[in-house]
Amino acid sequence: MISLTDEQLCHVMELAAPIPVEQRDEFLRELAGELRLRGDVRPGELHRLCVEVRHRIRALGHGDGGRHSLGAARPAPFRARSA
Repeated sequence: MISLTDEQLCHVMELAAPIPVEQRDEFLRELAGELRLRGDVRPGELHRLCVEVRHRIRALGHGDGGRHSLGAARPAPFRARSA
């Protein structure tokens, strides 16, 4: 069984956000497999592992034929204009 804190889970989901929807399931499955092998990981290790899995999926071109960049920057958040 994999056990993540709420903070770790939020971090994983933030790192999964730029991944195309059709690749997220594969990303999460591969990440879960890596976490099962390693056991408990520290926050820095979790981040590094997430990035490694993202790059591996991108390099293999799974899901979208390699058209999307998994490391693309997120769009700026919406900010309401002040009157």
